[in-house]
Amino acid sequence: FLFKDIACNLLQVLTSYAIIVSIYHVYKHKDYKNIRMLLVAIILFQSASLYTKYQTKTDSKWMVFHKSQSSILGFQENGILQVHHSLDSTKLLNETMLVNYATNHHISEIKQEDILPLYRLNKKLLLIIDSLGVYQVSSFKPELVLLRDSPKINLVRLIDSLSPKLIIADGSNYKSYVMRWEATCKNKKVPFHHTYKKGAFVVNLKGD
Repeated sequence: FLFKDIACNLLQVLTSYAIIVSIYHVYKHKDYKNIRMLLVAIILFQSASLYTKYQTKTDSKWMVFHKSQSSILGFQENGILQVHHSLDSTKLLNETMLVNYATNHHISEIKQEDILPLYRLNKKLLLIIDSLGVYQVSSFKPELVLLRDSPKINLVRLIDSLSPKLIIADGSNYKSYVMRWEATCKNKKVPFHHTYKKGAFVVNLKGD
């Protein structure tokens, strides 16, 4: 038998081993003590599974995944993952990164959405600047800025006008652009997150 896309956390693995060991002991010596151990192990495994399910349902986060030449944003809540992306819709559900994430985090459903120019992440605003390089905003100043699809912008001017707390660059950008942006952010003392180097950017929406 081949089992695929099954995720178990450490607690579930340990209680599974306890069940296997208990079954072995019951097989060898079918007495009250061993049967009781087996029942306790089963109850512990069920409790671990319920706890994991509860934890997944209450998890709420927003993410910028790393995908070369593409942009993939994720919003996870109540066991559902909303994916805002620039990929071909027919290919998204076969994307290994998302399949692994959904399995490891017990995601029950994946929904697809278009990428928006602006997101509110609790009390923070995230502005997305794409290849058009448009960011003329006067009524607000976003704390977070995501650069995607290699926009031709003057980053010094952007930092001076918007005063972002953090700038993010995903895998859709040219490496030469990212290197230049990183140097600019260093000079301007603005934190810079490149998903290629640092992995997915995650905002915990429960406590952020």
